[in-house]
Amino acid sequence: MGAAKLGGLLPDNDRISVAFSGHTPNGNTQLTLNAGPGITWWKGLRLWSPTQGDLLAEAWTENTHTSMTISIPPSELEPSNRFLLFKKAKAFGAHTGMYWLGRVDRMLGSNVTFTWLQDS
Repeated sequence: MGAAKLGGLLPDNDRISVAFSGHTPNGNTQLTLNAGPGITWWKGLRLWSPTQGDLLAEAWTENTHTSMTISIPPSELEPSNRFLLFKKAKAFGAHTGMYWLGRVDRMLGSNVTFTWLQDS
């Protein structure tokens, strides 16, 4: 999925917005995941690689825990096979990968905020 798809309806009828603020070339990338109004089920955001699986810490929200920021060093973003994986709780609370955003190396040094606005 490209960043252009964010903000519109996603395949599962979810909606996630994205906002960029600040940029420090070659600095850490700050990723924030927010739960929008009425979003209480678990949501997650994680750096992911097809060859290595889940990488580093995961930003997550659930119930009253409505925002979390993770910092990713440049060395973790530089390989072009790194993606952001958006996850959510599905049946029986299983945390399931739903959407991926490609080429996170293009976000190097940025502050990026994702807000999960609609959960279907």
